[in-house]
Amino acid sequence: MSAPIKVGQRLTVSVEGITHAAEGVGRIDGFTVFVPDALPGDVIEADVISVKPQYARALIHKILVGSPDRVAPPCPYYAECGGCQLMHAGYDAQLCYKEEQVRAALKRIGGLEDARVHPIIPMPVPYHYRNKAQFPVGLAEGKVALGCYKRRSHEIVPVDTCLIQYKANNLALSVASELIAAFGWSVYDETTHLGLLRHVLVRHAVVTAETMIVLVINGENVPH
Repeated sequence: MSAPIKVGQRLTVSVEGITHAAEGVGRIDGFTVFVPDALPGDVIEADVISVKPQYARALIHKILVGSPDRVAPPCPYYAECGGCQLMHAGYDAQLCYKEEQVRAALKRIGGLEDARVHPIIPMPVPYHYRNKAQFPVGLAEGKVALGCYKRRSHEIVPVDTCLIQYKANNLALSVASELIAAFGWSVYDETTHLGLLRHVLVRHAVVTAETMIVLVINGENVPH
């Protein structure tokens, strides 16, 4: 049977669930449609970008009815940055989604129909918890940029401070930017495969308060 929808079609979708990749799930005549940035309870207009035999993907054109779980993302880069997927949902809702995903995996994959899943213990403050970062380095509008990849691309979104990273990691990002400017290091160009610096990798040890910084380069050594 052919899919009941086609690429380029604009649909009205009622979002019923959410995947482990934080994509909203709706159905058109029983056919599954995945929509990034959509939440359970949303009613949206969405444009179909791809169709497979069993499912399709679409992007939000307009939110007709917003989910009660929907909030304004606290991060100024969230709309473009591909580093996070659920900041448009309240923290309590995020925990509920994840708890349900654990329960569904135990049932579907583990065959455990009545597994007891305890509520997820929330963080007092759900920010500045990630102790590892790998920031790509490149050019954005002709200027050196460090940050995160834009969603569904390898374009870099310049980021000064990442809300989910430990503050030590953000400090390392700032210092790396200063060093690139001070020493005039070249940065990698994915088109020409030229340029020295590709990534700045940072790992912060919470117990010892030590921070490791790794410069991933396209070459044998770093000048200066």
